[in-house]
Amino acid sequence: MKKISLVLAFSVCLVSCRQNEILREFRDDNLGDMTWAESEKFVFKANIENDSIPYNFIVGIRHMFPIRYQYITVNVSLISSSGVILSKPYKIQLINDDKTPVGETAGNISDVETPIIQGITLQKGTYTIEIFPQSGEDLIGIMEVGIIVEKSQKSA
Repeated sequence: MKKISLVLAFSVCLVSCRQNEILREFRDDNLGDMTWAESEKFVFKANIENDSIPYNFIVGIRHMFPIRYQYITVNVSLISSSGVILSKPYKIQLINDDKTPVGETAGNISDVETPIIQGITLQKGTYTIEIFPQSGEDLIGIMEVGIIVEKSQKSA
């Protein structure tokens, strides 16, 4: 009975923690050898249905640990039907100064979720999010790249 209660409590917490998410998508397209080629772009679509609330955008990286990069730089573009809203590089930390992994780790796999855009209000519509590495080299040890879009509690 105690185990059932713990499982139920965990399930409720998991659902409530993600109720503000409108998109959570991770992909491993062309990462079969766990190498993110410098030329490889990940493209995601997010549908914004409410233009009166702000949104947060979070980049997710799943990687092998240990990995040789303390930081990687990715370029993120947010594109609406009328054109590019923003396109800029973001520094994603994978390893802390003490050589421990950033984020959640299970065995030799680490998941990092880094907020990049917070509290942005957008018009209703479908948006394209493009993510590609800006490191000057192929990134070895990357397993998945993802985007999370969630309703924000604060505005920009």
